[in-house]
Amino acid sequence: PNDSRMCDSLTLFGWDAELDAVDVDDLTFVAEVLDARLAPDDDLDWDVVALFIGNQLPPDELAVDELGDVLADTIERVAPRPVMLYTLSETDRSREQLNEVIRAQPDEYPNVVVIDWAELGGAAAEVVADDGYSLTDDGRKRLPLQTAAVLGEAPTDQEGRCLQPAFPGDDD
Repeated sequence: PNDSRMCDSLTLFGWDAELDAVDVDDLTFVAEVLDARLAPDDDLDWDVVALFIGNQLPPDELAVDELGDVLADTIERVAPRPVMLYTLSETDRSREQLNEVIRAQPDEYPNVVVIDWAELGGAAAEVVADDGYSLTDDGRKRLPLQTAAVLGEAPTDQEGRCLQPAFPGDDD
């Protein structure tokens, strides 16, 4: 779900941020967002694309091959823009396998940066709820700070804005 803390953190560093995030039961949402937003309104182009895929999906519904295919398709579609990928909290072996796929992307694509949430997020018990995949409030606080730290200052000297999401999801 969308969380205003992410947008607020990014705007402090001058970024315009659109957060398209919803709970989904498959990975087709990524292509749906790209289809709708890759050619944004008002001739505004994206500077960075960030993907935190799978944290809301139960691990047994995620296939390593499917994730690899979705990431490759997405990265190729948005290139040469930078792509930030987040690893998942490692609550079981299937998530470790998914993280291996995510961590391998910079080897294939030079425009990819991985934010290793599995390491930076802290102990899974601190950042992942009892359901095994939703972020705790602490996790929702840490993620925006880490994202802003990786991105740093926006390339313009303008004040950042939270943009209206095309896919608003649920606010928590």
